[in-house]
Amino acid sequence: MENINEDILKLKGEAPHLEIKNDLIRNMTSDNLYHLALSTRTHNFKEMFQDIKFVCVGGSSKRMEKFAQFIASELGIKTPCINLASETDRYALFKAGPVLIASHGIGTPSISIVMHEILKLLYHARCQDKVTFFRLGTCGGLGLKPGTVVISDTAVDGLFREKYEARLDGAFCGYTQDQKMAFLIEAYKKGVRNIEMESLCFLAMCHQANVKGAVICVTLLDRLKSDQISETKTTLKEWEERPAKIALRYIKSELSKN
Repeated sequence: MENINEDILKLKGEAPHLEIKNDLIRNMTSDNLYHLALSTRTHNFKEMFQDIKFVCVGGSSKRMEKFAQFIASELGIKTPCINLASETDRYALFKAGPVLIASHGIGTPSISIVMHEILKLLYHARCQDKVTFFRLGTCGGLGLKPGTVVISDTAVDGLFREKYEARLDGAFCGYTQDQKMAFLIEAYKKGVRNIEMESLCFLAMCHQANVKGAVICVTLLDRLKSDQISETKTTLKEWEERPAKIALRYIKSELSKN
C-alpha cells in the first residue's frame, strides 16, 4: 500500500482547468442532465458544486454511497451524504465537501453517459479550483497476486480489442485455451497488469476535458491462472476498500496544502 501511494502522488503538480469543447453548450439557455436528475433551469449549480476539487466514480451505487460516507467521516464533514440523483434510477450522485462521488454502472457506454454529464455539471458550476478525477473499482489482474491495487494513468485497446475479455467461461467462446493464454501473455509483456471495461473511456474523456485522471483498481484474481473468483465475500469486501483508502490519502494530501 505504501509503494502504491507513491505512485498516485505522481499526479501532483499543476493541474489543468477543465475544458468543454462544445460551443453549443455555452450558448444553451438551460441544460438538462437527465441521467443525474439535475438541470440548470431548476438547480443552482454554482451554489451546489463550485467548491468541487475531486471527482471519484465507480461502478456500484451502493459502493459509491459507502465511499461517500467514508470520505465525509474522514474529512470531518457533518452534512449528510444524500443521493442528489435520487429522482432517477440511472446513477447515484453524492457530495462530501469538495469531493463529488458518482456511480457509473458497467462498461464504456454507461460510464461515457455519466462522464459527459459530470463534466457539464462542473462547467456549469464554474468550479474555481482545478479538478482531479479518479475511477475506483475492481479488475482482473495479469501476473499479480489477487488483492493487489493497480494504479493506471494509461489504458490500451488497439490489437487487444478483438479478444478483449479473453476468457473461456462466458456464454459464447470462439477461441481455445492456447489462444487465450497467448493473448494474455502478449498483453502482460506489453505492460498490461489489469483488465477491466471502463478505463479506456474514462481516461480518454479526462484527456479531452483537460483534467488529470487516474484509475485505481484492486485485482480480484490473476487472469493468467483463472477466470473465476474464488475468494470469500469477507476477503473481497476488504479488498474493495483498498482503492478508496488510497484515493483518500491523495485527497487529504492535496487539501492539506490549502
